Amino acid sequence: MKSIILIFSFLLLNYGVSVMAQQKVWTLEDCINYALEQNIQVRKSQLNTESSTYSAEQAQAQRFPSLNASVNQSFNWNRDITEGGFDGTSGSSYSVNSGATIFNGFRLSNQIKQSVMDVESSKLSTETTKESVSLNILNAYLVVLYAEEQVNNSKQQVTSTEEQLRLAGERHTLEAISQSDYLRVNSQLASEKLTLANAESQLAISRVSLMQLMELPVDDNFAISHPDLELTLNQERDPEVQAVYEKALEIKPQIKNAEINKQSALLDEKIAKASFLPVLSASAGLSTRFSDAGTTNYFDQLDNGL
Repeated sequence: MKSIILIFSFLLLNYGVSVMAQQKVWTLEDCINYALEQNIQVRKSQLNTESSTYSAEQAQAQRFPSLNASVNQSFNWNRDITEGGFDGTSGSSYSVNSGATIFNGFRLSNQIKQSVMDVESSKLSTETTKESVSLNILNAYLVVLYAEEQVNNSKQQVTSTEEQLRLAGERHTLEAISQSDYLRVNSQLASEKLTLANAESQLAISRVSLMQLMELPVDDNFAISHPDLELTLNQERDPEVQAVYEKALEIKPQIKNAEINKQSALLDEKIAKASFLPVLSASAGLSTRFSDAGTTNYFDQLDNGL
């Protein structure tokens, strides 16, 4: 009996959680945050930023000298004509090589600077994409609010006209109005019901459009909150055009990204000009070998062949 009660309580709890999830009311902030997490373009832009970061690390790593090591083992067999059969030897060789670029016309330095700019440019591109997605969500959110307002107004109008039709029916029964007046009110009610149906259809389309922009599966229980627009809207009705323009230049990621791309293009020119200059590099190598055909032992051969 206790097991049955526990199972029933668990199912009831899950049902309550499911109902609460279905009855979630989405605020504008919720819609934007969810869209930024799910949007394919935003995620792709973030991956591009990670790729640019790795490229910058690779560019900086080119400052370090290279280091290569190799080990070779060889076997040789020769036919012995005088005694018959085969005679074989084996040998080993070891080598270590290192090299570094000392001067290449500041090509490497400019490439490192450019890679750092590419990372910053990728970050700004991500911010631009997020801004675009946020504005699209905001516009779709406002469209849904407007569509809901249209539905509410249409419902109120239908209710009012239904009351007028009821009164017109009573007056027509008392022969206080003509048949044509009664039919005119009836026709008006039919027209307003059509308007309501169109408003409800437009609301459904607007809700689906918002969910698609959010990358959210279409849900009939999807609902948004109704913010207080008087508190949300900027009360400064007449801002100065020049002030708005200057503020946009300061904060818009598109403007910052364009400036960085310009500087990166100038570095491209310097990197290309570096090809005219000579390259100065240094390298060093260390090697030794051993052969069993030698007359000394293994370590002596390695030491003597160094």
